[in-house]
Amino acid sequence: MLTPDEGYLDRRIAQEAGSLARRGWLVDIFSAVDPKLAYGDELPAGVSLLTTPSPPRPVSRRRGALRTVRRLIARRVPPAGRLLETLQYRRRDIAGEITDATLPALVGMEPFDLIVAHDVPVMPVAVRLKAAWRARLICDLHEVFPEQDEHFTTGTARAYWRRLEGAGLAASDGIICVNAAVAAYVRATHAPSAPIAVVHNAVPYVPPAQLLGPLTLRSHYPIPEGVPILLFAGSLRPHKGLEVVIDGFAAADLQGWVLAILGEGPLRGDLESRIARLGLGDRVFVGRRADEQDLIQVAASADVALLPYQVVGFNYQIATPNKLFEYVQARLPIATSRLPEIERIISPLGTAGFVDFSSASSMAAGLRTFLRDVVPGISPDRLEAAAAAASWEREEPALLELVTGVVTDPAPRRRSGGADLT
Repeated sequence: MLTPDEGYLDRRIAQEAGSLARRGWLVDIFSAVDPKLAYGDELPAGVSLLTTPSPPRPVSRRRGALRTVRRLIARRVPPAGRLLETLQYRRRDIAGEITDATLPALVGMEPFDLIVAHDVPVMPVAVRLKAAWRARLICDLHEVFPEQDEHFTTGTARAYWRRLEGAGLAASDGIICVNAAVAAYVRATHAPSAPIAVVHNAVPYVPPAQLLGPLTLRSHYPIPEGVPILLFAGSLRPHKGLEVVIDGFAAADLQGWVLAILGEGPLRGDLESRIARLGLGDRVFVGRRADEQDLIQVAASADVALLPYQVVGFNYQIATPNKLFEYVQARLPIATSRLPEIERIISPLGTAGFVDFSSASSMAAGLRTFLRDVVPGISPDRLEAAAAAASWEREEPALLELVTGVVTDPAPRRRSGGADLT
């Protein structure tokens, strides 16, 4: 499995690798970008995490500082940010740099039977490896990569990634999409001949007893016992609706409640300033994160979860983020925006209500109604049934069926001293 992840390995990748390992595959996950890529939990037996010995254009302190400055300019002066992005994509072939840096080391390995490319940046190297090894190729789309509004603001950048996306999908023997809307986009935009499977971002089922433990939101923040908690868990980045969440919580005037924001990201300083300006320092908490393996247990100590995504471009409109399934597994009632894919997944479970997060006033009114009229009707039994229904165990068969159909022989070839899947 090839991944462009930086910092932390995506849980989805580890889960797919584990599902295949339990069926007899030996799986290598190769980090094509970050030589320090980490996974907070133990990888399943039969799965190894390899990191690139020669990352493409290693991020020095100077380059890291320049990247931060560019992002700041893009946020504060959007036209200047778009100009810098256009110049960057006219001067650089980012995926080509990844391919050039990683291909020699990969080709030198013993040939693999199947390649799984997780998202567009590693598709070009995956296509090259498919030809070199005569292997089968599956591309896994975690989102519509060219439509990441927080990263790409120009047609130049989007066209670059969409061209690579089309070439990778055309060379694929199978395609995995994170939800039905991404699958519809693939069919409409690229019309590939390869079979497509929808595999949601669900997490493994967690037995109720495992939700009880020493790690809670109160071990992260100074929240008194007995005080009910609203939770947002996720990255602190633009377009997540976090400013509205804080303002809406203040406007809702929920006596006795606190808001815990769990995660890290570039908006932390701005959010802390906003909290101080509103005088909410003893009721709104931000600045701590939970390790991935502890997140569901920590989240389970909340009373209600918030999913405030807004339609800021196509990718957000069709989003089904990890936190949706993590909240469900933590057995939390969810106050969520009414986005089409989220609504399609959550409505049958009966554990959520829809709140308008477009403004502080609409959020405040909707949240008060949700807490008063909806939450009391969501029983523990319904939350438990939702956790079982929206679990990785329910998604796994679609993954395994696609892989079985893609490989020439359903029983993968085994070799001594090497992995069978990368």
